Amino acid sequence: MWVKENLDLSAMRRASSYLIGENDFSSFRSSSCQSKTPYRNIHSIEVKKKGDLISIEITANAFLLNMVRIIIGTLLEVGTKKIVPKKVKHILEAKDRRLAGKTSSPKGLYFVGTKYLKKYKVPSILKPVV
Repeated sequence: MWVKENLDLSAMRRASSYLIGENDFSSFRSSSCQSKTPYRNIHSIEVKKKGDLISIEITANAFLLNMVRIIIGTLLEVGTKKIVPKKVKHILEAKDRRLAGKTSSPKGLYFVGTKYLKKYKVPSILKPVV
């Protein structure tokens, strides 16, 4: 996705820190999400820059419908200084989808892969493309 404004990556990193851990992500799920529980555990969010390319990598135990796209939309609002980083904590705690950013476009979004604990004995069939 193309963003014409300069992004404050430091602010985006600070904002993303409020999302780390097991939380109720009701503010970051689609209204048509059918998951029985809004709780997910985000292990890490990395905001990186390489040349003109900015990447945001989110690692979690699972995702809700449109969760990543809504998080990205919210972080872009922080990056363009429409909201301050601490507002993300308020959005998370409010459990209100209307407070979060727009659902970002799926263009430029890709799924890197899954990792399973060894105890589940899921065979590794394919090697990552990345």
